[in-house]
Amino acid sequence: MKSKSESGFSLIELLIVVVIIGIVASVAVPALQKGLRAAENGNTFATIDGVTVTGATIAGIRINDNPLNTNGATVYAEVKGNTTVTGSPTGILVFGSDATANVHNNSSSITGNVIGIDVDGGTTTIFQNNIYANGTGVRVINSGNLTSATENFITNNLSLIHI
Repeated sequence: MKSKSESGFSLIELLIVVVIIGIVASVAVPALQKGLRAAENGNTFATIDGVTVTGATIAGIRINDNPLNTNGATVYAEVKGNTTVTGSPTGILVFGSDATANVHNNSSSITGNVIGIDVDGGTTTIFQNNIYANGTGVRVINSGNLTSATENFITNNLSLIHI
């Protein structure tokens, strides 16, 4: 038993703290390792829903695979929900072999860009979009892959689809 003049922790109190720290660590470390493995994999997913982008300097929406990617990580974006992209050099850019986009249900529009949707080496599906008044509506270059382009309104572009 401690007298009033003694200070500090007893050996039992210190042992209890060490046991508690051990229990917390045994739960936290596996969760941390799982998160680190996911980060090493590097896969990225984003949903862009109902956003308005105007006057971007490179691309209103850019799905970009890093050319230095060596682990097979993928970059995926879903652009939906009446997202509007206007007045940019490129409305939506899908760049790089591991970049993929699903662009759908954007009736508001992809308009007034030099290129509406640019598939540069990536893979894209476009469905039910209003792509109008761009220099080029849809461009596919550098082994890009347009897997499907159905039920879109691609009108009043200087060039509709460039492959």
